[in-house]
Amino acid sequence: MRVNHETGRGGALAYLTAYDVQQAKVFGRCEPKTGILPFMALVEQVMTQEPNDFTDLTQVRESTA
Repeated sequence: MRVNHETGRGGALAYLTAYDVQQAKVFGRCEPKTGILPFMALVEQVMTQEPNDFTDLTQVRESTA
């Protein structure tokens, strides 16, 4: 018996991370693509956290999963 399964492939996701060294907190999000728009969404996510004094945000890294 032959069975045909139709599944859609979504491809690899991009995992974007930012690290707050003063509070030892990691922020992360998965996005379908990399680029400036997903990066800016991560920056907005970090900057809207309380307290929002992230002037010493030393490491923002982009990697794919």
